[in-house]
This record gives sequence, C-alpha cells and structure tokens, in this order.
Amino acid sequence: MKIGELQQEIRSAIASIGDPRLQEAAARFDIEVAFHRPGKRDIRSDADATYFDPDPAQQQEIGIRFVKREDAAPISSPPTVAAVPAPAPSPTPVSTPATILIRRLHELENDAQVKFVGLKWFRDVILPKTGLHDAEARTALDSAIKAGLVIVHKLVNPNSPFSTSTLRLNHESAEVKAVLAAGASGPSRRGFAPLDIPGLNLSEEVIRGRR
Repeated sequence: MKIGELQQEIRSAIASIGDPRLQEAAARFDIEVAFHRPGKRDIRSDADATYFDPDPAQQQEIGIRFVKREDAAPISSPPTVAAVPAPAPSPTPVSTPATILIRRLHELENDAQVKFVGLKWFRDVILPKTGLHDAEARTALDSAIKAGLVIVHKLVNPNSPFSTSTLRLNHESAEVKAVLAAGASGPSRRGFAPLDIPGLNLSEEVIRGRR
C-alpha cells in the first residue's frame, strides 16, 4: 500500500462524518493530508506506506488542511424565517350603560340581604352610584326594559295602597348571558368579606323610606 492510498482513506473518512458543517466544508474545500517527519521532508504520496511509523517514539504526525477551491460555491446561509407578528391583544371590553346595569342588578339579585330590587330605588339610588348620571340611568333602564333585558314585576305592598315595581334580569336573554359570562372571566371577587351592619335589612329600609 502506498502513502497516497492512506491519504485517500483519511479524506474519505473525513467526508463521511455526519456533521453537516464538516460535510459542507468538504464540499467547498480540498482536503490535504500530509505525513510529516520533523526535520525531514514529508513522505511522498507514491512512497510505500511502511515509511510512516505511527510509533510515538518516531515523532511522525499526520497533518490535515482544508484548502478552499476557487470554484467553490459560497456557504449557504440558513433559511431566513419571516418574523410572525405577535397577535394583537384583545381589546379591553368597554363598559356600556347596559353592561353596568346588568352586572349591578345581577349583584343585587345574588345579595342575600336584598329581598327584592325596587325600580325607583335601583334607578334613582343604585345606578347613579355606578357613575351613570340621572338622565343616563333613566335611559339605560328604560332601554333595558324595552329590549327585554330586564323584567318588571308588581309587588303588593302591605303598607301602601300602591304596588311596588320590582326588577329582575331576564336570564334567557342572549345579551344578558354574554355580559354575565364576560364578567365571570374578569377579576375574581374572592377575598371580599361582607360586613354585618346592625339594623333592618336593606329591603325593609327601602320600604320604610317609601311610607
């Protein structure tokens, strides 16, 4: 076997390594393999392979160089991945008079201390406390009643010859369901502890105020 055959075996072994970077280098560069003997000339390719002795005591070594070919294609760049814009954040739902009314009435319906929600009390006292002006509160309530979002009931008042108009949400309404579902996904109200206030129930206070 000749030294040139050993050189070719080494070049083939390098080219067959599975590292993509090394494979691309082998495609663009010539692999030169030289058998060095310090202080002497490199072993010629046509020399017999026995001229190379791998014994460390002989101080012989193999040198490998990658020499760029003039006709080599440029190193391929990794494909550019177009940046995907982040999805725009969902707009924060804007509270309209209708949503404010529905949520507040829903809270009162679930308040154990409120036996019923009087129309006048809700319109003239409760809604203005939510930030709605008097005229805005009246318009919102009238619109909700006409749209079927709120149902009006007549309650017999034993202390008055006139019946009391009460309100309750129409839970069959798609709009009411949507507003309450959106409110349920909002900030949690856990941790709120109602305070016990001495005196009559709120509903009784309302009736007394109407006498």
